[in-house]
Amino acid sequence: MRLTLTRTPSLTLFPSRSSRSEIKSKSKNSLGRKSAFTLIELMVVVGIMGIILMISIPGIYRHMHPNPLQKGVDDIREACKAARELAVLRGTTTALAIDLNSKTFSVQGSSAPGPESGASPEGSAGIARVADLSSSAKSFQLSDRVLIEGLGINGLDWTEDEHADVQFYPKGTSDEFSIVLRYVDTAELRNIWLDAITGYPEFEVDPNKFRHR
Repeated sequence: MRLTLTRTPSLTLFPSRSSRSEIKSKSKNSLGRKSAFTLIELMVVVGIMGIILMISIPGIYRHMHPNPLQKGVDDIREACKAARELAVLRGTTTALAIDLNSKTFSVQGSSAPGPESGASPEGSAGIARVADLSSSAKSFQLSDRVLIEGLGINGLDWTEDEHADVQFYPKGTSDEFSIVLRYVDTAELRNIWLDAITGYPEFEVDPNKFRHR
């Protein structure tokens, strides 16, 4: 009886060198495809950036071209706050001087007390703060397109006067003060007034709720 021997192919447990090279090449190609951006993804990103830019344009324009009426309201409130804070820190009466002809507002009596005066209850820190306020004190002027429609202090009408002073006191109180501004272009009105007890400025846009001069 004749036996026929057949050769069984050997099992390969590890890939050959050529197989390893092919596997590495495929893996690199797949990684390269995954790390790249598609055209659609780039278009989506550009579209989102465009939407954000369109939303921010009005805010940038308002910052570069502020409304004269709103700027006037902000300036008067800032001047009142500076005068009140200076009066409290210095321990003396401070005046907000108003020139109705030039429509300027400035803090008067802003000299810092000496170290020996003891006017500041906060010691050297309070004196330094007063010095900062004194050096940063400046005048504010309304735009030519903003008019002073009315001005009242302590129940008296100062609209026709050339100069008026609003007093701020060391305990944080102030005179009764109310001013009405009118924007020439749109005839809008704004009322800024002081709470005499706290000395803090407030404003109102509804003419029916304006404070009496």
